[in-house]
Amino acid sequence: PYLLKNWDRDARMDLAAHPRYAGPAPAIARVVVLPIRSPQTALEKLRAGEVHVLDHPSLADVAALGRSSDPRILSCPSLNVCALGFNVRQAPYSDPRFRRAVSLALDRSTLVALAYHGLAAPAVHLVPPAVWKDLAPTPAYDHDREQATALFEQLGLKGKTVELIHVAIARPHLPEPARAAEWVQDQLRRCGLEVRLTAYDKSAYSQKTRDPAHPMFL
Repeated sequence: PYLLKNWDRDARMDLAAHPRYAGPAPAIARVVVLPIRSPQTALEKLRAGEVHVLDHPSLADVAALGRSSDPRILSCPSLNVCALGFNVRQAPYSDPRFRRAVSLALDRSTLVALAYHGLAAPAVHLVPPAVWKDLAPTPAYDHDREQATALFEQLGLKGKTVELIHVAIARPHLPEPARAAEWVQDQLRRCGLEVRLTAYDKSAYSQKTRDPAHPMFL
């Protein structure tokens, strides 16, 4: 629907309605795209009326903007799921009791409030509802800190340390990776298990998770 009229790399892109476009003519004749590196600067420009649309604001900014009627927020259900993964070939992750204990230790509703600013929902399986809402109706995961603590004691892990790795940069499924990882660390510590956190850039993280000896991962 648009022609590229001008492109000043890393500064500005100008688009104009295509006069011979085969489909319906776009309602907006001219679009200017400005790449703004700082999310805070982009938000200030939106509030000042210097730009009309801000693409992919942070969840913290969405939560703040949602408390006012202007600007409007347009959103749709995400296709993302964030999961905590285990290397089932390595102890202690290979023991079902360990995985059960970790699951019981995590209060997912608190994670949603803290690391997703209330703009997510606890997952029940790996297929997001936007893809197939009723794929396999599954009850919510239990949260039982006492039972988790008992399982870690049974496994001889109370006071021991395991590792959890995560990406260092924001991703659609994990917009605040450090905050989410620290929350997992805190939840497990409350049940007697210490967690060492290690952050990697995306390339190193992908390589690490392919390592046969990798630890837990977000």
